[in-house]
Amino acid sequence: MVLFASIFRASDGLPLVALTDFDGQRSNVKHAQRYVKLISKKLHQLPDRCTLQSDDYVIHFITIPPQNISVVTVLDVSYPSVLGFCFLEEVEKEFIKQYDSRQVSAAVRPYTFMEFGSTLQRQKQRYGSPRSLNTRVNVADMSQQLKMMPPFQIAAEDVEPTYGGVLHKNDYGPTVTPVAQLRLPLGWLGKLSAMLNVICAVLNLTRGMSVINDGHIHVDLTEINSFVYGAAFMLTSLFCIYQIFLLYTHSRWKKSKTYVTSILMCLCQLVTWELRNLLQIGFHFLANLLITFIILYRLGLNKVPDYHV
Repeated sequence: MVLFASIFRASDGLPLVALTDFDGQRSNVKHAQRYVKLISKKLHQLPDRCTLQSDDYVIHFITIPPQNISVVTVLDVSYPSVLGFCFLEEVEKEFIKQYDSRQVSAAVRPYTFMEFGSTLQRQKQRYGSPRSLNTRVNVADMSQQLKMMPPFQIAAEDVEPTYGGVLHKNDYGPTVTPVAQLRLPLGWLGKLSAMLNVICAVLNLTRGMSVINDGHIHVDLTEINSFVYGAAFMLTSLFCIYQIFLLYTHSRWKKSKTYVTSILMCLCQLVTWELRNLLQIGFHFLANLLITFIILYRLGLNKVPDYHV
């Protein structure tokens, strides 16, 4: 069930509205509220769709930069995540219908929009009984969204107060991981693209070494041409590995690096074109295009839809 919900101004964490009808005596709710408060102070640093999970509860939140708001909810650990994000999305849409970004920016005091609390309470009651939800809740679409772009998984340590980069919990705690380095979890398609590129890297490396060392290929080549073809195979192998690196890591100018790497791979493929059959050519180009698409697609996955109503 939905235990708690609140809306904050994303730029500075000012609370705009919160549920007042909740069991504040439950230890897990009180503990979760502490982390909700800590999260609110770092909303401008965190990705736009995140999850923090503990043994007793789950915190989901989404941020809508154009409207400068973040919607946060605390759920029972057994409550389906897809319904939790459906709840956040509906609350966000309702809020945007009633208030615009100028009103949000003009708010000075905490809980300026407490009249919206009745809407929060109504949505909480609706989602308290998942079986009674009507068809307006498009669970299938949200399930697909979460499969294609899973929320960032953050840990309690990522939002704990710090002094000099060390956790406030104790003077010898681990260094906090910079939020910018958080990685979006890979879906099955991303893992498939990485696996295909590993295969391509091994195949190109093996073929390149064979061409350079022995010249065992199916056409007559001069020594110079043999070296050129071998170098092209070896470079393609390195580009495959670098694309996997880009897929898994945060990097400056990642989009530009991805485009350049993909183009260079295509050029190397053209150099070795006559040494492959159509099946091999198709496989290598498909692997290149797939991982390029996944890398570029993931760059925008931390942005939730911009609703203008």
